[in-house]
Amino acid sequence: MTDDLLEYDIFRFMVTSKHNGGRIDKFITENMTDITRGQVKKLCERHHVFISETAITDSAYKVKMGQEVVIQQPKPQEQLSPQPENIPIDIIFEDDNILIVHKPAGMSVHAGAGINSGTLVNALIYHTKGKLSDRNTIERPGIVHRLDKDTSGVMVVAKTNQAYDSLFEQFFNHSIKRVYYAIVRGDLKKNKGQIKTYIGRNRHDRKKMAVVGAGGKLAVTNWTILEKLVHKEKNILSLVSCQLETGRTHQIRIHMTHLGCPIIGDPVYGGHDVGLYKFFPKSTLSAVKEFPRQALHAGVLGLRHPITNDYIEFNVLPPQDFLSLASICGFAHSFDNQNSAMLK
Repeated sequence: MTDDLLEYDIFRFMVTSKHNGGRIDKFITENMTDITRGQVKKLCERHHVFISETAITDSAYKVKMGQEVVIQQPKPQEQLSPQPENIPIDIIFEDDNILIVHKPAGMSVHAGAGINSGTLVNALIYHTKGKLSDRNTIERPGIVHRLDKDTSGVMVVAKTNQAYDSLFEQFFNHSIKRVYYAIVRGDLKKNKGQIKTYIGRNRHDRKKMAVVGAGGKLAVTNWTILEKLVHKEKNILSLVSCQLETGRTHQIRIHMTHLGCPIIGDPVYGGHDVGLYKFFPKSTLSAVKEFPRQALHAGVLGLRHPITNDYIEFNVLPPQDFLSLASICGFAHSFDNQNSAMLK
């Protein structure tokens, strides 16, 4: 279960002279019951241990007298088997091992945080009669990767454990091709580039991610401007493609914001900031302000078939809301080559 779906118990302990200079994992296990040093190590790695609002990611960190150690311990979660639901899903490709689906914006991939039905998983269980890989947790059968609820686009799902293992390895090795399309505000300065940062939990809001100086995971995004909208000699909007080398939570949304060009409609990472409307022409202002989700679409997915090892690539047309926004913004980029599959 991803950390952003968890609830926590908060524990606070003051370091006394007894533990001055000692390891933080030893300090925590002596102050908390029913926790091992291995579990403390995982809490540190997941940014759940703090001193002065700074995440302590090394379980061997030496504490000092007078420091307050704060631990966020996830509460036990009841795991319920998701139920089949007759929800229409757009299946692009299917065989005995994998499914390629086009997830619509507004649909969660799996249950969590108050969402117990209406998910892609519920629809997949109904469609496959439950014939999905059980390698993942009980609430995520077949799920190897995910898209945010309000991000549309192409996903691969594993029907067998052999398929899951192969796909998991490909994602782990970053060998899967993933290209997203986004409409962002502002000026990226160059026509293409690469952004490489570390991404971790936002220390002020644990439900958000952020670019961090240390303790996060490496995130690499290659971006290309497909079109620009210039108004009064200012580049106010860009249609960009982003190819991922890594797949961190909210990676593109965070990277675009870090570059000063948040994705239009993003409610979490600045896409609705009032300041971004300052130089907008009236012809686009209303559409941009009222766009109800982040303007982000996973358009291309290329991978090795887990059984045949053939390279297969799927290109999926952005949904109508995205295309309408692009048109109102004056972008003429053609997505005509989309909604196709390439099998070699």
